Amino acid sequence: MNDKLEQQLMDRFPWFEARNVFTNKKLGFPHPCECDNGWYQLIYNCMEEIEQHYKSCNADISKLRIYQIKEKFASLRIYLGSYLDGIGNIINKYEDLSVKICEICGEPGHICVKGSWFQCLCDKHRDEFGYKDSLDETEI
Repeated sequence: MNDKLEQQLMDRFPWFEARNVFTNKKLGFPHPCECDNGWYQLIYNCMEEIEQHYKSCNADISKLRIYQIKEKFASLRIYLGSYLDGIGNIINKYEDLSVKICEICGEPGHICVKGSWFQCLCDKHRDEFGYKDSLDETEI
């Protein structure tokens, strides 16, 4: 994800600031998202829902730790630490939604394959990057 979008996440969610994993010291920049820009809105909505859950529980969200946000096997992955009950369900919801949204542009998409690489792409980006539908029976 580009720096501008990551900064927008930190501006909206101050607890999105990256921290040293050993000292917990704030590092002064947003937590990196190791995925393309098309999933920005998914990540934003997920963080918003997490924040709402913390507020509804009168809990301190500053204790929440973001370890990693990335793409893995065509799906969004969000790894957190020190989180409340119920947060795992929120994360699972957005990870499940990610396989239906193009990682590049945010339009509806589906899982595509190129060699051993999987990515969730719309038809336009599938064709542009030389991927095929993952369920292409001619490949079986």
